[in-house]
Amino acid sequence: MTQRFFILCLLFITDISNAGMSLCAQEQFLSRYNISYITMDDGLLHDNINHIYKDKLGFLWISTAGGGLSRYDGYDFIHFNTNTTPVSLHSNFILSVCEDNFKRLWIVSGEGTDVLDLETLQLTTPASGVDHVENILNEPSVNVVNDSLGNVWLYSGSSLYKIGFEHNGDIASVSALNDIHINDFKCPLEDLDGDGNIWIGYGRHICKVYTSEDGTLEAKPVSSALEIDENLNVHAFCLKENEVWVATNRGLLRYNRNEEVVKHYYYQRGNLRSISQSYVSDIVVSADKQLIVSTLRGINV
Repeated sequence: MTQRFFILCLLFITDISNAGMSLCAQEQFLSRYNISYITMDDGLLHDNINHIYKDKLGFLWISTAGGGLSRYDGYDFIHFNTNTTPVSLHSNFILSVCEDNFKRLWIVSGEGTDVLDLETLQLTTPASGVDHVENILNEPSVNVVNDSLGNVWLYSGSSLYKIGFEHNGDIASVSALNDIHINDFKCPLEDLDGDGNIWIGYGRHICKVYTSEDGTLEAKPVSSALEIDENLNVHAFCLKENEVWVATNRGLLRYNRNEEVVKHYYYQRGNLRSISQSYVSDIVVSADKQLIVSTLRGINV
């Protein structure tokens, strides 16, 4: 089970009573999983969860909106926030985390980016020949991902950074795509094609970001069919076979690569087969190839 599917299962458990799909479908979906609950009574720092991430050792990292970051091993928590010592984070409002290929956890918040050594559980700053790395880490950050080639992509300030590494984990290069303005606090970054190039939605386009021959970053629209309204915010991407599904604040987009066609799904009052709410927060494909869609009014299968 992927980390994002785990997140969606948690959302499903919370909001199933409000879901718009049929009761039969709910029961069939729920019956396949063993359910347990983790609450603040069990040591959870905050009941507002922004992100859950599973590292390579199997620990869950829970990013909260106000309590900081927690590592959970299935039994106990280790907490990190602005008041913990000797590890004091930039902020208690953690948006997301990801692990790089050198056993370090990159932690992003509106106050900056922290890097945690997963072996010592101490903060670290990767050695670098690039002068402005510390300035980048002190910028307000929104999202961070590790691509299939081992690069870390960080959306910070109004720029997208691609951070490349030496074999020993030192930072070898930093490339930037500047003047990216996202209307929402969510900025999905996804290596959908497994080629080290990132999908991102901003402005009026869904773009794929490439590294040009001179080492700079360049964003190219994926398709003219995927031109979007300026008030539409992209929340997540998901690849299912040859179709890309896009979660937005105004419904769900389904992009067929072969036919260059986009279909738009949104909530329709009285239509039990429509999605339960048009604000779609995340999407993922389950092991049995069902598309799981989370909205502000529950999960749709």
